[in-house]
Amino acid sequence: FPSHDTGSGVIINHIENSNTIILTAGHLCHSNTVAMRVLDLNENKFDVSGFVRTNEDDLCILKIDGIIDGKPIAISEDLPEIGDRAYNIAAPMGIHAPNMELMFEGYYQGQIRISAEKNPLSVFSISGMGGSSGSPVFNENWEIVGIISRGMPDFQHIMLAVSLERIKVFYDYSLTSQFEIDMLKSTAEQNKRTLDFMEKLMTR
Repeated sequence: FPSHDTGSGVIINHIENSNTIILTAGHLCHSNTVAMRVLDLNENKFDVSGFVRTNEDDLCILKIDGIIDGKPIAISEDLPEIGDRAYNIAAPMGIHAPNMELMFEGYYQGQIRISAEKNPLSVFSISGMGGSSGSPVFNENWEIVGIISRGMPDFQHIMLAVSLERIKVFYDYSLTSQFEIDMLKSTAEQNKRTLDFMEKLMTR
């Protein structure tokens, strides 16, 4: 049986009162994913009908069947400066419950390059653990300035996030017709994987 991952995400759009678009970490979206589900603040479950990830950054966009009750969060127009206060809402270690949010506070510390990523990552003095991946980092206007990608080994008080510059590139792509085409393709591929998996279960 396949393994499963947990992470966090943030609503960035609603489509025609029928779908919710969520931004999360790319490493949570696998090419062999059979099924994905999202929980809202009230622990309601929503199926992911498709996802599109980028090979340039640790980012993925999920398309949800149905409207999750929540206002889409804006992407900041202004780059953070070192020392700016930052906020994070996440579900580290899978900790979540109805009407409960874990909120963390820290500061923007600049950017760093690591060998595993093509582009520099933003550094925030925010605590996190497994499950924090994909969660948003906000500025004081509650606009997105980062998406958590990973922590520092043996030091969970520093989080590395996809930078605002790279988030803007991926977000702009999500508003194009090419994104719609890519999402339709992804949905068809995921449906096929799910059917194949169910057939294997029936023949076990």
